[in-house]
Amino acid sequence: MSHPEKTVELEYTVENVFFNVNTVDALRVVMPRKLRWGQVLSIYKALLRGEHFDVPMVVNKHHGAGTKVLDGQHRIEAMKLYFGKYPNHRIQITLITYLNLTLEEEREVYRKWNIAIKQSTDDFLHSFMDEMPVIQQIKKGVPCTVYGSNKKMKLRTLINAYHASKDEEYTGGERKTGYEFIKYMKSLTDEDAAEMQRVFGIIYDVFNSDKQEDFCRRSAFKNLVFRALYSLVAKNMDTLGEKYIKKQMKKTLCNRQILDEYRRYYGRRASVDAYLAFKGLLNRNADKLFV
Repeated sequence: MSHPEKTVELEYTVENVFFNVNTVDALRVVMPRKLRWGQVLSIYKALLRGEHFDVPMVVNKHHGAGTKVLDGQHRIEAMKLYFGKYPNHRIQITLITYLNLTLEEEREVYRKWNIAIKQSTDDFLHSFMDEMPVIQQIKKGVPCTVYGSNKKMKLRTLINAYHASKDEEYTGGERKTGYEFIKYMKSLTDEDAAEMQRVFGIIYDVFNSDKQEDFCRRSAFKNLVFRALYSLVAKNMDTLGEKYIKKQMKKTLCNRQILDEYRRYYGRRASVDAYLAFKGLLNRNADKLFV
């Protein structure tokens, strides 16, 4: 069910102000998104050409908490680059200012001013981190972050794999977005986190047995492949046992080209194909059968 849109009608002022190297450094970004450095550099080059911003920055001036930026993260980074080159210059900006917004009001204003920009599910997840203590529980056993890296799983990849494993028949994983994903995350418990840690640990032991730090570069931890492997482990670990699963996966899937082939594909259909292909290899001349 989609999250109902809310209408925000809060008072604000609009004024033209000048920023310098000191005032920019004093700003604090609320709900920062993953920086898109191409966008930052584009703004920076525009500043070098003497061009002004096309859209205003939005802030919340909160008593005791200073000025909190609700919309303008990339412009701030571009200004920092600019002032690094010209520390004595000033930049004129149109500023939309709210006063003393609550945390919930900040989120709604953020959505309002970003309505024309498609926000990723990861951005929404990052903004609600403080309301989901289960994330910290997951992190105790799984190296992961919201946006992921070569050394950390993307949190959404792990959660989607967990959710897909609960279907009686593997369907490739549901693609939740925005507030639907946040709502699902808030429903998870410490028991869910423990199961994720257990399944991840099995996959990690098999496909990163040499304990490489940049394990997420490997095909087994890429989104589509990981979802298929996760469900194969989760659906069978209680009946077949962890020892047997590890033995079969090491023998039939570890270091096999088929994982590299499937990492190039996207979508639920391809993930189902991967699941069936992996299961077929695991069950070939096997003592016990994966379901």
